[in-house]
Amino acid sequence: RFDPSLSDSAAARALIHLAKSPWVSVAPRLGRKATYTPTWGTVHGSPCPWDLQAACLGRPRHIATLRLDQRLLDVCMGRLDPHPDHPAIARRYLATPLLGLRDIGAYTLALAGLPLPSPRLDALHLVVHGQPCPVPDEATILAIASQHAAHTLTEDGWRRTPFGGPPAPQPTDSGQAIFLVPPGQVGPMIGGRFGDLTGHAAEPEAASVAAESLKAPIAVDAPGSHGIMNQEEENPTTRTRAQRTASGGGEDIPLRHRTAGRNAPSQADTPALSESAQLLLAAGVRHSVAISLAARPVAQVTRVIAQARARADVRDLAAWVVSALRDLPAVDAPQAPERRLSALPIYQHPDLTDEQRDRWIYRFRAVTTPAEQRAILARLAQEHPSDHLDAPLPPIDALPAVPEPLLSALPIYQHPDLTDEQRDRWIYRFRAVTTPAEQRAILVRLEQEHPV
Repeated sequence: RFDPSLSDSAAARALIHLAKSPWVSVAPRLGRKATYTPTWGTVHGSPCPWDLQAACLGRPRHIATLRLDQRLLDVCMGRLDPHPDHPAIARRYLATPLLGLRDIGAYTLALAGLPLPSPRLDALHLVVHGQPCPVPDEATILAIASQHAAHTLTEDGWRRTPFGGPPAPQPTDSGQAIFLVPPGQVGPMIGGRFGDLTGHAAEPEAASVAAESLKAPIAVDAPGSHGIMNQEEENPTTRTRAQRTASGGGEDIPLRHRTAGRNAPSQADTPALSESAQLLLAAGVRHSVAISLAARPVAQVTRVIAQARARADVRDLAAWVVSALRDLPAVDAPQAPERRLSALPIYQHPDLTDEQRDRWIYRFRAVTTPAEQRAILARLAQEHPSDHLDAPLPPIDALPAVPEPLLSALPIYQHPDLTDEQRDRWIYRFRAVTTPAEQRAILVRLEQEHPV
């Protein structure tokens, strides 16, 4: 597949949409693949195909174009070799392409001054701060791709590098097998193999026998040694007070009592307290209670302690703080995000041309936060002042109790006075919005500009 990120259904829909547009001429053939010839649109009612022998491929003067660097397709995606009968073959220098068709379109829009966010273009430094950058040479692109584990060079790609081929695989040490010898064969196998050892030549030869370990008696520690107490010694706790007084009141402490503190956990082994627990301890909360509330957010603990200290009726600061924290949830509820704004002020602007309106819509859709959208609308009000821009902006996510269904694009498809190019432009505007109010504004503007 030329673009792995594109599904088969999406590719089929895109091909059908392209075949209906005036930018390609389709010639079906019975029993074989159809022929797709790119065109420059319709000129005087007839398609104007590309002419490979003419200058600029026979492009008419009234059509503006943007020329892309061929390395964007050949190196970053792959070279497509078509076949009249069989599926086309994609030849790549990389196992997975660096860019997709969506990224190629985003780079084209950036050349036209309409940048769109694309993480792949940002990673390759092809678009920096919304401005397109020149495509580097082939060696630089392959060098950047080889530094990432997600992209591996193919054999054709390695031949394009100074190395001339893929690196040789590292030799692996297979090791040697381990043999288990029965105990009865250990003696005969080892005994007669070695010669006389140094300093033992005069010793008489002995028959080879299996080695045996001598049975050694088990040593029993005597009482009173190595910290073992005499079991026959009377228990010091059962001695009478007179016996303890007669001996001067002093007695030997057993070793097991003297060494009992050696296994006690040291202070270094105790886990470090969290910042929330430290704040609670500073407020006078007991250690065990502070440990149980150590997972609370620091902001929540700080806020509760500040509220307790600000109240004049709080007598026990620690008790009030613990009671308030136990009544609160373990994690603060996240705040509702600010709603995005609507693009209606751009669609309803009376002084914008079609090209200017499309450019402003692209800018508005490229951002993702309400602050950025508000900045774009403020800039629109500065460059193209209008009375309706002073009205409050409706939020795009403000939905009624019963959601209003989206409108249909049939009035655009059934309009009798629109050309194919105009209909595609209006359909694109209609599909770019997401709320019925914006769709209704587009249909009203269509009725004003092209009355039936």
